Amino acid sequence: MKSDYQELVKLFYIGQYNLLKCFALWDLGEEISPFMRRLYRFYFWTILTSWTLPFSCGMLIQLILNIGDVFEVIKVSIFFATSTAALIKYISIKMGTRDYENIFQMLHQQEFLPQNLREWKEYRKAIDLSRQVWKVYATLSISSISSFFNTEREFNVSLYNPLNMESDVQYFMMGVYQLLSLTAVCFVNLCFDSLAASFFINIKGQLDVLGCRLENIGQGVRCSQEEVLRQLKDCIIYYQRLLDLTHTMEELLRVPMSTQIACSVMVLIANFYSMSLVSFEDLVVFIKLILYQMCMLTQIFILCYFANEISMKSSDISFNLYKSNWYDWNKENRKLVLLMMTRFEQPIRIKSINRCYSFNLPAFTSIVNSSYSYFALLKRINS
Repeated sequence: MKSDYQELVKLFYIGQYNLLKCFALWDLGEEISPFMRRLYRFYFWTILTSWTLPFSCGMLIQLILNIGDVFEVIKVSIFFATSTAALIKYISIKMGTRDYENIFQMLHQQEFLPQNLREWKEYRKAIDLSRQVWKVYATLSISSISSFFNTEREFNVSLYNPLNMESDVQYFMMGVYQLLSLTAVCFVNLCFDSLAASFFINIKGQLDVLGCRLENIGQGVRCSQEEVLRQLKDCIIYYQRLLDLTHTMEELLRVPMSTQIACSVMVLIANFYSMSLVSFEDLVVFIKLILYQMCMLTQIFILCYFANEISMKSSDISFNLYKSNWYDWNKENRKLVLLMMTRFEQPIRIKSINRCYSFNLPAFTSIVNSSYSYFALLKRINS
């Protein structure tokens, strides 16, 4: 049964893990030859220096050269912010490869696995939710790639181009380059965001399991007070290890997540402005902008929503303990219950770079409201 649980834990991250290996973001293992390691390392630098980094730099140059043209700045900003966030995620994942591997190993440890069928049912809900989020977000992200190109001889991505586009060959080369770069940006964002969401869903599932254990403390035919005390201490240890796991994830994710939020605000403002300029006759363009806006909102929402779920569930843990048969326990155990409930009253929060702010649903609504307010201000200035 233990091996079955460990295999199912892989469903939290195996899709993202395999896809990110395609971008040279994980070690190949000790059994790989030194030549293949060098080749794999060369592949990483090829992606970084040929696709992701030049793509962002090209848009930055275009932004600087057209700083006085509001319409061009808006057009460049939509994709520049997205590619910049993806670049930072790409580098951060590569730098934190060992930390990610450690998290994966921690998820397979015995203390984080269900102990009975009832706990397994709670944990299985988290696994199913994680897979659904991965599939839905992947479908939305991949479908948004189709909105990046026009059928006419023009690119939607405004990028500094030193080539003469009058040549069909050069136009084709630029089209292939943009397609490859945008695909890399899309899949890096997809993998990181869905992996972060899976981590949060896993913590939420672990808290559900903890709540189940707390409710069933002392449930037995002849459960002694010593056994109740042991179960309470086990739950305390389990909760502390969950805190350690959450803090490890937070330190690994908060910088790229905070960067994603900051870049998303720029994208939302630019996209709001672009949508306000599109007439109803350009229905195809408007639909493309709507699709891209939905993708960006989903990107922010899944990070904030599942981080908020951790906070909400952790604040309910004390109620799970209250539902146990604590009134039948001795004075020592009841005192320990009171201390535990006092500790559980402080919810777990996923902090951003600024430790005063957390990722949660109020942060999501604040981001959307702020983006629209900045758009309204920009619209009024340029009207």
